[in-house]
Amino acid sequence: MLNIIFVLNRNITNNDLEQWMMNLTWTSQLAAEWQQFYDTAQRDVTIYRGNGIESKILPTLPKYKDLNIELCSKKTMNNNSLGNQSNASIIFENKFLLLVFVIFVVLSTGKWIV
Repeated sequence: MLNIIFVLNRNITNNDLEQWMMNLTWTSQLAAEWQQFYDTAQRDVTIYRGNGIESKILPTLPKYKDLNIELCSKKTMNNNSLGNQSNASIIFENKFLLLVFVIFVVLSTGKWIV
């Protein structure tokens, strides 16, 4: 039922397709057909990599599979895991690094940041 319009007219335009979609009356049967079409339709997959572009035809969507469950062996962090460094010294370090960055930018560009 879904692909009748495509079989009858191979020169379908985007406007024709939009009009056909807007005029659809969704029923439970049509929804099931659409889901079946979506699940089984092939896809053209394009992969961009550093060495070029690769294009493949994917016959169907891969079946969903949960990842294996792995237990976490890491210990949780608490407030003391940062060492004995106080909040005041961390704030001082951040301000100091910001000041060094601003001086570097001013010296390298010769302009003040506005």
